[in-house]
Amino acid sequence: MDYRIGIDAGSKTIKVVVVDEDGAVVHSVYRRHRSDIRTTLAGVLHDMAWRFGNLRGQVAVTGSAGIALAEMLGLPFVQEVVATTRAVSDAYPEADAFIELGGEDAKVVYLTGGLEQRMNATCAGGTGGFIDTIAFMIGARMSDMSGLALGARRIYPIASRCAVFAQTDVRPLLNAGARTADIAASALEAVVRQTLAGLACGRPLKGTIVFLGGPLEYIPNLVFRFRRALGLTRETGIKPPNAHLFTARGAALAAREAADDGTPPRTASLTELERQVKGAADPLDDLDHLPPLFANAAERAEFEGRHAAERMVRTRLFDCEGPLYLGVDAGSTTVKCALVDDEGRLVHSDYRPVEGDVLKTAAVMLGDMYRVLPRSYGKAEALVHIAHATVTGYGEDLLRAALGIDSGLVETTAHVRAACAFCPEASFVLDIGGQDMKAIWVRDGLVSDAVLNEACSSGCGSFVEGTAHTLHMSPVRFSEAALGAKNPVDLGTKCTVFMTSRVRHAQKIGAMPADIAAGIAYSVVQNALYRIIGRDKVAGLGGTVVVQGGAFKSDAVLRAFELVAGVRAVRPDTAHLMGAIGAALVARDRARAAGGRT
Repeated sequence: MDYRIGIDAGSKTIKVVVVDEDGAVVHSVYRRHRSDIRTTLAGVLHDMAWRFGNLRGQVAVTGSAGIALAEMLGLPFVQEVVATTRAVSDAYPEADAFIELGGEDAKVVYLTGGLEQRMNATCAGGTGGFIDTIAFMIGARMSDMSGLALGARRIYPIASRCAVFAQTDVRPLLNAGARTADIAASALEAVVRQTLAGLACGRPLKGTIVFLGGPLEYIPNLVFRFRRALGLTRETGIKPPNAHLFTARGAALAAREAADDGTPPRTASLTELERQVKGAADPLDDLDHLPPLFANAAERAEFEGRHAAERMVRTRLFDCEGPLYLGVDAGSTTVKCALVDDEGRLVHSDYRPVEGDVLKTAAVMLGDMYRVLPRSYGKAEALVHIAHATVTGYGEDLLRAALGIDSGLVETTAHVRAACAFCPEASFVLDIGGQDMKAIWVRDGLVSDAVLNEACSSGCGSFVEGTAHTLHMSPVRFSEAALGAKNPVDLGTKCTVFMTSRVRHAQKIGAMPADIAAGIAYSVVQNALYRIIGRDKVAGLGGTVVVQGGAFKSDAVLRAFELVAGVRAVRPDTAHLMGAIGAALVARDRARAAGGRT
């Protein structure tokens, strides 16, 4: 049998397709590469040889990460649009145009009336990565978006040209209690709007249109919305089977003609390709690099020992009687609560992701808290009572109104109060939350100056979490990988979209996931120190720097901060709870001043 093999190395996935002499797909594999393209491809080739036999055929490579791969393996490279056009023309000769959405790219290609190709440039807005970001924010997977969108009742305006701006639009909706179904549908509608307005402007899409790519394969509701926007039927708006494999199939079809790029056609078996991928030399690395987070094991041991000693004073909830004071921090991505006693000791805390509904999350959290309050033996009443409750954060107004919380508090005051209670000599507090950063100079326990990030959430906790999600790592694994990185990649301090492009480029040249993770840790603190605080102010942080917020739960981010700022920072073991603890301490002060019980 005369086989041809097409390899599509995309920004997020590897696709390998084997076609027979008639061009029919006989075998295929689609797999996320989790930023480790070479290892994933070797695994795919190994699995295919085991499942289908050691097939042999002419091979070609395509995809956004395909050029480096083709050079590494000495294989012909076929440009993505050329490969996809070849597959579409073969399967649907009547097609007038096709729309393809990938992980971080989007294409509109006109096939009749003059061939024209339009692609997104450096921005990944309106692509699969954009949908992934929104899905992650609402606690869903990309494949869940279609089902969620079916239950939508309204469409919200969401910026699709940039994932950062989209998060800025979506976060307040979530905090205000918007339905996840409505947000899912709004995100899909934004993708349609971005594609048609951004890539099809000035030339309407008419006739027979083919829809391709992973997002359109796995989100039927997105296809429906494109058809509706363009006035197409199922017959004129075609979503073919295996729409996510068309580019790989096109590369396979073009394998014989790939010599046009100067590389002769190459015939190889699956196991030969696997061995070559595993044994290939690293491609030319044109990225800048940063020092490892630790020069040796002794440095790491000193760091871990020093910060292990930074523990908040606690006492057991079941040893308490009388008044307690509640603080709630309704943040952009998480809700935190803390109970302190009359001595300011932490007796209870909770930390939960918002997952699309800040009010529900807070209500469930507080309900669980009340259920664990110690009660008198054989009696229903509690041995303790909440004498005052204070809320801070994005959701302050909503929670005060809905839950009857006694008072509210400005976030900067809450964070400084907690920091100074933990470390009275604090001169500077840096809080990096889900979508915001607060740089606060402290004098005599009070705020003397403060700088907050404005429109851009680049480098905040949600960026770190989102990047870890993109790399298919848990936050703990992400941090651990970064701490062990040997050659961290310098990703800069630009907008999230451009840093994402740097990550994608690092993937293309074979950077290790650990080096990318360490680069992200560096970027977070460089963004805070150089873009938010300002290089000229870094030297004026004072003698005692306290860092807090969810981002500093990561030892990698903490270590990067100490290296870049040149300080030995103090990080409470409750860094992620400090807003709530500060609110609880203020609640205690207010209760003492006013008396009474909540």
